[in-house]
Amino acid sequence: MRVIILILFLFPSLCFSQKQGNIWYFAESSGLNFSSGVAVPITGGQIHSGVDNSEGCSSISDSSGNILFCASPNSIWNRNNQLMPNGTGLMGGISCTQGVLILPKPLSNDSFYVFTLDEMQNNFAKGLRYSIVYMCLDNGNGDLISATKNTLLLDSTGEKMTATYHANGTDIWFVTRKHYTNKFYSYLLTSSGISAPVISAIGWANPMQAAFNAIGQMKISPDGSKLAMAIGNQTPHLVNLFDFNNSNGTISNYIDLPTSTNGGNPYGVAFSSDNSKLYKRGGSPTGLDQYDLSSGIPDTIKNSYFNVTTSTGYAGTGLQLANDGKIYVSQNPDIGIINSPNLSGNACNFIENAITTCNSAYTFPGFIDSYKYKNGIPSCGIGIQEQIDESTITISPNPINSTFTIKSSITDKLTLDLFDVNGRHVLSKSICGTTNIDVNSFDNGIYTLTIKSAVRISNKKLVIAR
Repeated sequence: MRVIILILFLFPSLCFSQKQGNIWYFAESSGLNFSSGVAVPITGGQIHSGVDNSEGCSSISDSSGNILFCASPNSIWNRNNQLMPNGTGLMGGISCTQGVLILPKPLSNDSFYVFTLDEMQNNFAKGLRYSIVYMCLDNGNGDLISATKNTLLLDSTGEKMTATYHANGTDIWFVTRKHYTNKFYSYLLTSSGISAPVISAIGWANPMQAAFNAIGQMKISPDGSKLAMAIGNQTPHLVNLFDFNNSNGTISNYIDLPTSTNGGNPYGVAFSSDNSKLYKRGGSPTGLDQYDLSSGIPDTIKNSYFNVTTSTGYAGTGLQLANDGKIYVSQNPDIGIINSPNLSGNACNFIENAITTCNSAYTFPGFIDSYKYKNGIPSCGIGIQEQIDESTITISPNPINSTFTIKSSITDKLTLDLFDVNGRHVLSKSICGTTNIDVNSFDNGIYTLTIKSAVRISNKKLVIAR
């Protein structure tokens, strides 16, 4: 019995032992380090309010908890807090609630998607885009594959995106919402690239057809079964809850949840680590709201609404579940902590201004909230350290109709990999000297050609046009 009790006691920490979420960098050059099991403020981050970004941000570490890189909607910094050589000019909106999200490419330790969203101030003109970071570039510090930079995936998206693992435990569902509609788009990320979206039309459809009500976070529960979103700058204020099917990406069973009686502007949402509670927080004036989801019954969930006691009842925006099982609350300038978010009512132990030495501005980095990341330590080794001299490789013709010829003066054995515009791996081939490659089976479009030797790498853009 004692052994069983001990296992149950340790279970939450075991569930959240993944280290890919150990390092957070966010606005005001601030950050938190969870490596010790306790959130410790850190400095050195390069995300600045008014300079680059004060809202959406993202970070990712390897399986040992070492930071790989972080991003704002405009820029990407490597593990040394230096801009990646090709890491500026991303087309996200600096005032977008969830303006950037980093996700590992399934079955890869070296490749990562960086998704960006535009902001309401720009009427979402730049839409949802992605770029691919390859960690083996720039001496193992990582850089963007230039041919993938700012690839458009969907137009007119609002300020919301989130992700969770597929039921198979390997692939990843990436979910966003098209503004001015009630349509959710679920894209499946696999080792082959990005799938066509699964579209679910459900819930609030923005009857005002306004841009300013795009603000607010969207999250999927750690177990991948629920999706929640906050809709701010809107009367009435809205917090919506749905079922998410992590096998097929569909969204269903819409519930409109009540919000604080003292008004408010919903912004942050977060699920507890055991998936039983949902929290909502917003800008002034508002409180922290809790909903008990454990019954699974819509009316019971609505009636479970509880306004968590706070000293002021005001301020606060983004919420983020951490890998320590606690939920962190952006108080601007301080950070609040919901210490026991699985517990009901005030037993959740919300401490305002719990960390006063770290300014969180609007939001924290976004993560897959199960923290069951699969990426390990980049496997580049010492080998791939520099770019291949462009003069040693020629490709003709480009654009391509049916075949192209690649000529290399490098004596080393080379490996060629071809990726389509959605990052799908469509061809792998060993090359040496002069090689003819047939692309008759491939669709028209833009492709990325990656060529690697034992110690060098080159990326080129190919166009197939018939």
